[in-house]
Amino acid sequence: GYRLGRVSLSLLTRFNATNLIPTVYLAFYGLIAFNSEPIMHCADQLHMGFQIGMSVGEPTIALMNGLHYIQKSFVGGRNLVALSTEIDYQLELIEKHDDNRAKRFMSLFKETLHMVIDKNKAMAETTTLSGGTEALDDAMKIEGFSEVVFFHRVIQSYWLGYLDRCHYFAQKSARGDAAVGRLLKLIASFYHGLA
Repeated sequence: GYRLGRVSLSLLTRFNATNLIPTVYLAFYGLIAFNSEPIMHCADQLHMGFQIGMSVGEPTIALMNGLHYIQKSFVGGRNLVALSTEIDYQLELIEKHDDNRAKRFMSLFKETLHMVIDKNKAMAETTTLSGGTEALDDAMKIEGFSEVVFFHRVIQSYWLGYLDRCHYFAQKSARGDAAVGRLLKLIASFYHGLA
């Protein structure tokens, strides 16, 4: 996948296919390149894919680039306060374009950032799963969402000092097989080892 992705990037440049950049960047930097390239470089390219996607009128692909940008930036160690501001901006765009799937994923990152930054003072309105068990059951049916929820619960539990919960969610995270979860599982196992 990596070599094919590199070829795709060179073809984008060769044929000046600006309108395809968001899709190719999402596939390459969001799902493949982080295994071989620095994670912050991937994050920066995904941010570029987000910006280009919004400028060429592809909001769905742009928002997916934005989501992967937030994920890679969070894992890569970008400033959490700056990242929180970026999440708020992207959530505004998600609301404007009525993308409920992206909203669920982005809201999880917002919730986790607030818990890490503010510990127990996380804002109540950022709680993604506050819609009750029915909302959680519906959300868990989305492919890859349960792995992302478990990842966030690992991070939240670790930073709040609930090490048993951290272990529990890390073990649940390890069972998933969604492609979106490869990086998240790696990070969750890292936190599991720390706890």
